[in-house]
Amino acid sequence: MPRLDSIRKNTKKVFADLPDISTEPCFHVRISQNSEVAPDVISLIIERPKEFTFAAGQYLWLVLPERSKKRHLVDRKAFSIASSIDSPYLELLISINACDYSSAIK
Repeated sequence: MPRLDSIRKNTKKVFADLPDISTEPCFHVRISQNSEVAPDVISLIIERPKEFTFAAGQYLWLVLPERSKKRHLVDRKAFSIASSIDSPYLELLISINACDYSSAIK
């Protein structure tokens, strides 16, 4: 059975290819609404920080703090922004599948 240190080391290697978010802007936001819009698809409405800007087609990293604490790493996933650039909120359309990350969002 693999040791926990070995698992963490291998996990860090997997995440090493992801962009470094420590230099990126970070916003703590609240989820305003979470609703199912189609079978296995949810719309996540997030409050939009005043200083947050984006262009059409961009994405954001969603970090789930409780999952990150449990896993002892920044547990994140990228989602395309579905709302318009002048919208007062941010909308993410998320396909819920067998992945435990997706299940944690729901």
